[in-house]
Amino acid sequence: MLGKKVRDMKMFFICLAAAFLLTLPLVGQLADVRIPAAGLLGIPMTGLGYMLVFFHELGHTAAYWFFGYPALPSFDFSHGGGYTQAYAKSWFILGLIWTAAAAYGVRLWQNMEYRGLMWLGGALLVHALLMLSKGDLILVGFAGHAGEVLVAAFCLLRAFLNTTDKARGAVERWLNMLFGCFVLVYDTIFTLSLMFHGLSRDIYAAQKGGHLQGDLDRVALALHIPMPVVAGFLLLLTWGIFAFAVIYGRRHAPHTEYPA
Repeated sequence: MLGKKVRDMKMFFICLAAAFLLTLPLVGQLADVRIPAAGLLGIPMTGLGYMLVFFHELGHTAAYWFFGYPALPSFDFSHGGGYTQAYAKSWFILGLIWTAAAAYGVRLWQNMEYRGLMWLGGALLVHALLMLSKGDLILVGFAGHAGEVLVAAFCLLRAFLNTTDKARGAVERWLNMLFGCFVLVYDTIFTLSLMFHGLSRDIYAAQKGGHLQGDLDRVALALHIPMPVVAGFLLLLTWGIFAFAVIYGRRHAPHTEYPA
């Protein structure tokens, strides 16, 4: 018999190793090294990569709508990856958001939940300041990568906190853990390559058939800072979110024991 926490960490490290194995074709490209069975490993990496793109574009879409811009996500079959089409800011959408926030604030006041009311007021203040300073579009630029990382961290939490030992539940836990670990490894390689690999930055800058059209390039231009600094911040954000997910999931995992 193995304790669930021990078994979960064993599963985490196995999936972490598997995720690194799946990303070897990408590592080989960056290091200009031939990887055996790269074509075979590239098949699952491509499939998981499209899942990552899907959640990436959903992150952009959610951020656009949050700041009043109607938007629709899609895959970009011309240049690869994905693309989120955003439209002009809608004051009607913003009105709905503020009305919902006001209604929730009234409910918090009636229930004397003053701490929650303070958090809501602070969030609305930040929301307004971001729009007035054009910081909303900078946040939208980060939202794609944040979206994929948050979804992956959620998958890790589901794997850690799920107590079922049924076959279907076990398969779901392994898939959740594998996807979470894949995003962690893939995004770590991605950000490190942008920080220290000049050719990767050049390729990234030339995506979508244009120049400096990538999310991080646009954020760097808007903030007037080097793009590797933006990539470094994203790396720290990625590691921080995953560290929280692993620590929280391990700490709050039920103590149920079942055969390994």
